[in-house]
Amino acid sequence: MRGIASMMVVAGHCSGYYATPKLFQDAKNILFNGQGSVVLFFVLSGFVLGRSLRNSPLEWRSVASFYVRRLFRIYPALWTASLLGLAYIVFFHWNFPHPGVSTWLLERFKRERFAPIPIAAALVGALGVLVPPAWTIFNEVLESAILPFTSRLSFDRPRWGVLLALALGLIAVTVGPFTYYGVLLYPVDFQVGVLIAVMFNRGWTSKVRSGWIWPVVLAAGCFALFVVRGLILLADPALPQNDPATHAVELVGSAAIIIAINAGPVAFLRNRVLKDLGDISYSVYLLHFPIMCLAAVGLSHVIARDDLTALESVLLLAVTVAVTVVAATAVYRYIELPCIGWGKGLADTLRRKPALQPTPKLEVG
Repeated sequence: MRGIASMMVVAGHCSGYYATPKLFQDAKNILFNGQGSVVLFFVLSGFVLGRSLRNSPLEWRSVASFYVRRLFRIYPALWTASLLGLAYIVFFHWNFPHPGVSTWLLERFKRERFAPIPIAAALVGALGVLVPPAWTIFNEVLESAILPFTSRLSFDRPRWGVLLALALGLIAVTVGPFTYYGVLLYPVDFQVGVLIAVMFNRGWTSKVRSGWIWPVVLAAGCFALFVVRGLILLADPALPQNDPATHAVELVGSAAIIIAINAGPVAFLRNRVLKDLGDISYSVYLLHFPIMCLAAVGLSHVIARDDLTALESVLLLAVTVAVTVVAATAVYRYIELPCIGWGKGLADTLRRKPALQPTPKLEVG
């Protein structure tokens, strides 16, 4: 599911690169809901990390080892994509202007933001200057900092976990959309993911497994997550990215999908290709944007007529997907996996308690 969501983001960005006709943009909004995919990523993170923490004691060695694993999981691929983004900006972005580029794309890279401090902030995941999709990393890092505590609370006191989700939902609806990178909009997504992990851990989802219920839940979740925003945009093209009502619908859709695919196995999602795509999805998500921009530079030498921007979008998507999958596979195999292993080794060392030294015997004579 994570692999499918990452491709939704890639398709959405490639479809928005050029200033295409309204009909093309309407189709793109309905078919490729990248914002909904981000919500799914966050709920999945809460679910997967919550499950991994369900038996972890809340003591400093366990918490520190979790932090170490997260750092080694998040930053190597981010730094790799950031270096690629930096190379694109320095050598290509302002040196190879291409007609027909959308305002949305031009706003992603502004000269005034290209300075040492913003670049340093981008490397720690606090700013999307080098890789615009990296704005989500800011939320991932902050939520990773508190997940050991919220997960322990939710598994030990499920009612308190539900109350926490309701409180975070209220914050998301009222002030969340107005905070930096939606930092108060998305914590409820992670907490909902943790609560789904609690539900499965306690066997509360057994009813979903029976009969026709789980396919209905899955279908309703997919519709809410991937289609509703596009339909709303048809009526209101000015819909904000962080619209709280639409976000709530996508949150419910994400939860329904995760519950359904865990309650009843979906053969399609167990396909080897999709499982491999899920493995490399994090690198796909980060690498595709600079690769897309570089691919557009190359395509500008092949097709440069403004009236073919829709065709260029399709070609750009095809080239970006092909190159990104190859690059992401290499980054996953040679950067992500080794770093995950190093992080696990360091975390195991931190978690291992030092052996107690035997107390010397005193002889009294």
